[in-house]
Parts: sequence; structure tokens; C-alpha cells
Amino acid sequence: APAFAGPDLTKAERDAERVAEKELVSLAKYAARARDFQVGLDALKLGLEAWPDSSKLSKALETLEKKAERGGEPKDRYADKLAEKRSEALHEVALALADAALSAESEAPDRYEHYVGLIQTRLLDAEALDKLDLVYFAPYVRWISRTEADLLEAGGERHDGQDLDAAAVEALNRKHSSWRDPWVISDDVHEIRTTVPLRQAKRILAYVGAYREYFLGRFGGVWDLQAPSGKLPIVVTETQAELQEQMQTYTGGQQMAGGQVQGAAFYMQTNGKLNPCFVTYEPMEATGRTFTISPDDFEQLQIPLAHEVTHQIVFEYSKHDYDNRRQIQHHFWAVEAIANYMGYHAFDGTQWTLTHPRTIPMGSGMIEGPFAYCSNHVNDLPQLDAFMGLTHQQFMSVENYHVAATLAYFL
Repeated sequence: APAFAGPDLTKAERDAERVAEKELVSLAKYAARARDFQVGLDALKLGLEAWPDSSKLSKALETLEKKAERGGEPKDRYADKLAEKRSEALHEVALALADAALSAESEAPDRYEHYVGLIQTRLLDAEALDKLDLVYFAPYVRWISRTEADLLEAGGERHDGQDLDAAAVEALNRKHSSWRDPWVISDDVHEIRTTVPLRQAKRILAYVGAYREYFLGRFGGVWDLQAPSGKLPIVVTETQAELQEQMQTYTGGQQMAGGQVQGAAFYMQTNGKLNPCFVTYEPMEATGRTFTISPDDFEQLQIPLAHEVTHQIVFEYSKHDYDNRRQIQHHFWAVEAIANYMGYHAFDGTQWTLTHPRTIPMGSGMIEGPFAYCSNHVNDLPQLDAFMGLTHQQFMSVENYHVAATLAYFL
């Protein structure tokens, strides 16, 4: 892991590795005895995320994978004890990781972020988070130090390795307020290009990164998804006019199919690679009227953003092995089903959950949520064979999007 390329491990880090090896190997052995192999496999893989060079964890994983191949039904009489052992083991690992993080914070900040990231995304242990003195900052969907929280609350930012006060941030926002010199910020996969203030840009990037991690963690094991070479662009505009201008820039001045784009987000799918998502704070309704989304009302962006980023991830992560000579021809419902369904997942700082909104804010009004629509029209739902046989053109209606999301939920 790149995080381990820096200074030598501290004593606390090596102690934490030994704790993890002891606890997780023991848990894996008990899981094998209970024939609930997945519990043991997940635990050992988690340990290897923290310490990728651990030979003990690697050997234990190899041994357990061979046992899992032979299979066998889980033994119910071990279930309660296994759950107890799992909870105790992960708690001990989380506490050890917290000690490792604190010892590496000043000399190896990349490892500090690595350990803290595992605690807050995979272990979520309250005692470990308290030991690190972290607080949850919802706009960036992550746990941060109290020092950074105070900086952010005062309008400052931690950016490019520097702590910037509010005045410095404002000066940079003015500098990057034109498309001649926009903000360009990125993580390992996505890149945001925008003229909106840095806080808004970082909030979108943080949410996309957190959602991408959740999506890949959930589907990556059963879907042949591979990160593309290069950054996936997300272009964020403040106005509808800027959106049209930037879309024409990406299409070489050609008109988009279907004319103007409705909604707050859009993925420009083509058979090329590194296709962008567009996001705007001034979306267009079906009537052709536009409305403004306040920077403080991120929830109005969240559902369409997750929907379109789902499209972007599954298309762009699948292009390592595809036929770029043909467009989608069949089962277009599935393309929209997965994106629409996943768009209704939300993160509360500890876990992702599926939400079931009856209504969704849209400008000054509301639209019906997909699951509520299907519940309210249960006697009018289409037969599955007819629905799955719809062509791309036949599929394009609000009602079919609702049915697709609920069908994905059912499946």
C-alpha cells in the first residue's frame, strides 16, 4: 500500500499488527469451526487492508479459502458465540489501530489517514474514535480532528497540505471563479472541475468518494469492475447557462441527443472512455423552467448525484473489457434500475442505509418517491416480461424509472 512507503513503523504500529494477527486469525479459526467461512474471510481481508505485508494474515486467508471451497452448512449452535467473538476481535483491532494512528500522526500522516480511514469506514468503534478525539463532519462525510473541525467551522479549509483561514479561502475562490481558471480537485479516481466555492466542490468530491467506496465494496466482488486509467471528470456549474456551455465543450460543440438536459446531474455516456458527469445548482424542470439549489440544501443534489455517479462507475469500470463498436440495445431497464435504486442510499456517519422517501424535494415543490409510487399503484404495475422487454425509447418515462428502482430493490 502507498501509505506504507514512508518512515519505518512505530512500536505502536507493530504492536497493533500483532494484535490484529492474534485476534483475526483466532476469529477465522472459530469461523471455520462454525463453518461460517465468510465471517473469517472478511476479518482476514480487513486485517490485510490494514497490514498488507502480514504473512500470518495471508497464510491464514489462504488456508481458510481452501476450507471454504470444500463448503458445508453453518452450524447454528455456534452462531451466538461467533458473533460475540467477532465483536470482541474487531473492538480490540480498532483500539490497536487507534494507538497505531496516534503514533504515526506526525511522522507518517499517510499511515495516520490509512488507519483512521479503516476505523471510520470498516470498524466504526466508538471507543476508538473517542481515543482519536475525532468528530463527524457531515459535509465531508468523514471523521476529523477537533482542530480541523474548528478551522472548518470558522470558514477555513485544510487544502493541499495547508491550513487556510477564511480570508485565504475567499481569495482562492475569487481566483477560481472563472472557467479560464476553475477549481480542479481530485481523489484517487474522480476529479472535480468547477467555479463554485471550494467548500461546495470538496463536499461533492467527498460524497462521491464515500459513495464510490460503498458501491464498489458492495458490488465489486460479483461484478468485473476495474478502475479506469485516468481521472473520471465531474463538472459542476452554478448556472444552467454554464452547464450548456461546458457540455458543448465536452461534445466539441455538438448538440446533445434529446436537446437540453433536465435535472441536477447527468452522465454523458458514450463508447469512449473517461466520460464526465455534469452537476448544476440551477437544474431544469420537465416544464423547461429552471430553479436554484441552495449550497446548504445538499440533499436536493444527493439523489441525482448518486444516480449519475452510479452510471459513471459501472460504465467506466466495465470498459476494460467491452466492445466499443455498439451501443446498449437490450435491457435498458437494468441500467436505470441499479442507478435509481442506489440513489436512495444515504450515509449517517456510521453506515449506508436505503431510504424510502414518499416525496422528494424538487425546486419549490415535491415529486413522488419510486417505492411510494409503486405502493400507491400496485394494481397498475406492468408484467415483468413486458417491462423487461421495453426498448430504450419505450422505457423513457417517470413511471418506468419508478418501477425499475423498485424492481431492483425487490431483486
